[in-house]
Amino acid sequence: MKGIRLAGFYLVAVAFGGSILAWLLNGMVDVEYEKLLSRCVLLLAAAGLWPLARASGLGAAEIGISPARGGLLWRPYLIGVLTTVPLILLFVVVEFRVADVRVVVGSWGFFGLLVVIFVSAWLVGLFEEVLFRGVAYAGVRRLTGDAGAALVTSLLYAAAHFFRGSAVPGDAVHWYTGLGEVVAATMNVARADWDSFLALTLIGLLLCRVRRSRGLWWCVALHAAWVMCVRLFKELTVRDLLSPYQVLVGDYDHFVGLAAVVWLLFLFVCLALGRTFRRHPAG
Repeated sequence: MKGIRLAGFYLVAVAFGGSILAWLLNGMVDVEYEKLLSRCVLLLAAAGLWPLARASGLGAAEIGISPARGGLLWRPYLIGVLTTVPLILLFVVVEFRVADVRVVVGSWGFFGLLVVIFVSAWLVGLFEEVLFRGVAYAGVRRLTGDAGAALVTSLLYAAAHFFRGSAVPGDAVHWYTGLGEVVAATMNVARADWDSFLALTLIGLLLCRVRRSRGLWWCVALHAAWVMCVRLFKELTVRDLLSPYQVLVGDYDHFVGLAAVVWLLFLFVCLALGRTFRRHPAG
């Protein structure tokens, strides 16, 4: 129960602090308030991860944080790229997404965009994996075991992607505005697209399996590769809004959806068959 109370206090503190920080920075930076709020909340959430872990009595080993050997991270990163390519090819072949002629691939602007996407993908992977497959997974596992921790943290991980605020005029922002936005964003979870929610839950379960078998850094690298591929693909293409293949994706990001669910279930079957073969090799 201590871990649950700490997690609840942590979320409330992050929302409260993010609201105040966004109010102080509003007008000082050229960013829409809802984006500013989300970045402030993420910043404080990331800064509070280690204090949260220490308060929960979790050590680095239990969280899964160990010295990362950078030379070995290319393997999970490459696997992440290869497991995203089939979905990308599907959307290209059925012409659900077509090339954006406005993008100049060889320009300096595009190169800068690549750098930004690459760095931000690793930051997202690091933050989300340490939070969900690190601190949250380790804390819940103490109460429920591996299976329960995987399910609970995967559902939380999926739900977190639907925390979206609404547009707020800059002159209507107060110190408490962010708290109202967080509450409103929480209600969006109940209206989440089932296919996107299911796909994100399966992604969480897959990453939990990787965390148990390969460690947290593999999760970080896989996550970074997925974010990198999806964001780059979306920058290079545009959706055909009249395409009958809209059903393959959800409204969350117009990439994760029914097609991703089918592909992820196929990956789970392959992993299960591979584990069975290793335990009972032919002959």
